[in-house]
Amino acid sequence: MTEKIISFATVVVTYGDYSRLSGLKKTVAAALNAGSIKVYLVDNGCDYDVEAELNRLFSNSVIYRHYEENQGSLVGFESGIRLALNDSSLQKQDYILILDDDVILDDDFLKHYRNMRRSKNDLEDCVWSLYRVGRDHSVDANSDRNQNFYANSIAGFSVFKKTSNAYTTRSDEFGRPFFIPWAGTFAKKAVLAKIKLPEAQYFVYEDDAEFSLNVQDAGFELLRNYNLKLTENSQSWFEKEGKQQSGYELFYSVTTNPGRFLYKVRNSAYLSKKRLVTNKLAFFTNVCIFLTAGYLRYGIFRRGSLSRLKMLCRAVVDGLNGNLGEKPAWKL
Repeated sequence: MTEKIISFATVVVTYGDYSRLSGLKKTVAAALNAGSIKVYLVDNGCDYDVEAELNRLFSNSVIYRHYEENQGSLVGFESGIRLALNDSSLQKQDYILILDDDVILDDDFLKHYRNMRRSKNDLEDCVWSLYRVGRDHSVDANSDRNQNFYANSIAGFSVFKKTSNAYTTRSDEFGRPFFIPWAGTFAKKAVLAKIKLPEAQYFVYEDDAEFSLNVQDAGFELLRNYNLKLTENSQSWFEKEGKQQSGYELFYSVTTNPGRFLYKVRNSAYLSKKRLVTNKLAFFTNVCIFLTAGYLRYGIFRRGSLSRLKMLCRAVVDGLNGNLGEKPAWKL
């Protein structure tokens, strides 16, 4: 019996200034080297000519979508996904891989995926999340966070979590994450076409969480195999020397712009209220404790902390009321 040929194309979203170009080139090159038949590249408001720079290296392999200004992560990834879905040369059985501009795909990606497919035949209609080495701090060796972990929470915080039912112990070699990031999402074109893309104006953060919920609503399973991986090419804003820092501490230290934390909390409040509340009293209790405890631990007695607390409270209220979109005052 002849093995089916596995073919995939890649969506990459980039933004920012010229300093990101080196990492972007590595991301595109790695995807093509790993077997991607083409790359759909969304230029999300870069301040340099992305197409001119990349055409010198990848003249016939990249399809571009350009925005004059950064439209946020949802618009960026949605645009790339729609480019792939609307490309008639990409067949329904072909796969689509979604990447950030600062990750490196393993050269042996297709080899690992084929080997996994040989061992288990009912995986074609799943949505995969590639393991982000060194970035995914939610990964546990034996279990995965489930819906109970996130129920009635805000930004992952809840005083009502019970360890006994917040994690699902694995019965095989596959992880089953409840939420996945855009970067590393891998699925058949026919599968992605059946999943509703988020519509709320998140701008940045939590749009991938709503997409994860929509995947499950559409009847598809989220899976992870630790041989399917991405290597990080940069650090996140909340990481230092490979270690995760408290977003709350960074917010109140006033050493970083407040936007990333404000968008994260606002959008989490919105999504949680919309999709994850099973007990309103528990949810609003968590919101109050989240705001108060964070201020008492990281903000009190710090200069400017009261002003930032007010900003955070307004962000939560905006989220609860569904007042989303870009906020120019929230610098990233």
